[in-house]
Amino acid sequence: MRPSDTVWRQMVICVLLVACASFAAPPAPVPFVTLPEKENCLDLYVHKQVEIPAGKIVRAWTATSAFHEFVLYVNGKEACRSRYGRIPSAFRLAEEIEDLAAFFKPGTNTLAMKVHRWSQGAPMAYLKAEVEVETASGVVPVAIETDASWVAAYDAPANWTAADFKPVGWQAPATRSTFRPGPRIRRDQEPLIKPPVPAQAQLP
Repeated sequence: MRPSDTVWRQMVICVLLVACASFAAPPAPVPFVTLPEKENCLDLYVHKQVEIPAGKIVRAWTATSAFHEFVLYVNGKEACRSRYGRIPSAFRLAEEIEDLAAFFKPGTNTLAMKVHRWSQGAPMAYLKAEVEVETASGVVPVAIETDASWVAAYDAPANWTAADFKPVGWQAPATRSTFRPGPRIRRDQEPLIKPPVPAQAQLP
């Protein structure tokens, strides 16, 4: 028996839905966060608290970047900063890739980041991290990304990096999708990210 026109239409719609699902748009990239440009304000401070479940933190890969320099503090301790060599240059902008597992802990974690821009304009901060926690039910990943849930300010008190600092009066930042520099990995961490390939066994 030949299918009716209605059945044919339903089959075509199903095929189109499957095709559209297979070509779904990729997830939006992690944005930079910033505040509206303010004259003579070249330093930006951003702040975020995240919850890490109970367990053993096995790794915490973090990609951090800024326009143009940054220092990242986790729970009151400096965790990483931008690196440019002897002469700072826009050609050396990069996403600093590091494992910051030693700085995170189960419970509430405070991330504080200072960005310095070299010339007039809006300083911008970028961070993307995944903290992997080994729990009784398996490894649980916790994603941390710069977005509008952070808070920011152009000025900060002396204790702004402290783990218990409360950013009263700070405002939600704007988000911008802009050029992202390429990754840069510290040499001492390369074996962790790119382990050496074992030599092939000699065939008999």
